[in-house]
Amino acid sequence: MSTAELAAPHRALLPGAIDAAGRVRGPPLAGPASGSSSPEQRSAVLARAMRSRTQSQSAAAAAAAAQRHEQGLARAFDGISETCAGMDLPWGVAEAARELFRRVEAENLHRGKSIDAIMATCIFLACRQKAVPRTFKEICALTQVPRKDIGRTFKFLKEKLGAETSPVSSDDLMARFCANLSLLSTAQECAVLLNQMAKRRDTLAGKSPVSVAGACIYMASHLVGQPRDARVVSHVAGVSEVTIKNSYKLLFADRHHLVSDQILRVHPAASMDFLPVP
Repeated sequence: MSTAELAAPHRALLPGAIDAAGRVRGPPLAGPASGSSSPEQRSAVLARAMRSRTQSQSAAAAAAAAQRHEQGLARAFDGISETCAGMDLPWGVAEAARELFRRVEAENLHRGKSIDAIMATCIFLACRQKAVPRTFKEICALTQVPRKDIGRTFKFLKEKLGAETSPVSSDDLMARFCANLSLLSTAQECAVLLNQMAKRRDTLAGKSPVSVAGACIYMASHLVGQPRDARVVSHVAGVSEVTIKNSYKLLFADRHHLVSDQILRVHPAASMDFLPVP
């Protein structure tokens, strides 16, 4: 027997040795390629990998959602600040409006509602809280949000947030309306006195504060010789010209009781003869 023949059986028993027919002989090779791990072990490894991937995806999604939320909040805050600046409102109003918006977001009250309507309503509420009230018309004009949407959102948020707001009175509007009409202080003083007399006599009972303020200013401007057209007054007050004229008719009918000597003394040239007949 040759040396090669003697060695053949030993070669056949080497780990992973291959015979002439191409078959593997001898004990299996050690290591991962040997397939020594059980199906249960492979399943556990796969499950861990899947859980790790799912957790990574969830964390990434949560981070992206948080980033979108912060970006949305920043845009809303910028919009509120810009609107308040456009209305020449005090800094405290913008701050209060932003805080109200943050509460709306935190309590998830914005679902199903327009973000623009919520922003406009937060500004409207903040104005009342800070005693610098603005009318729905003024808020609508600058935000381009329909009055109906602001009114509906206002009622909802006021109830849900428990926001305390003082009612708007005609006195709150006098100074701003007179300033926007470029009237002198005498006209404003006369309008304030007319408003007080009209309240005592219930001359304009049932009329809105905006209508009362507009009508008293319209009447006062004529009394002191600084006449303003009803159309101009209605534009500043944010109501129709017909509303101003109808309220003025009631004031004119009660003029002899409303226009006291005190009112006439406000301006040396003041006279009821200047009042236009409705």
